[in-house]
Amino acid sequence: MTTFAAPPTPEAGPEAAAAWVNEAGADTLAGRMGM
Repeated sequence: MTTFAAPPTPEAGPEAAAAWVNEAGADTLAGRMGM
């Protein structure tokens, strides 16, 4: 089971939120591919 970092606070801005989502998605995809 992969543990993700907590999402950024709203004050961090949409860029930070988008980067967090992209990172989490990439980690999940890599996990599924066994990378």
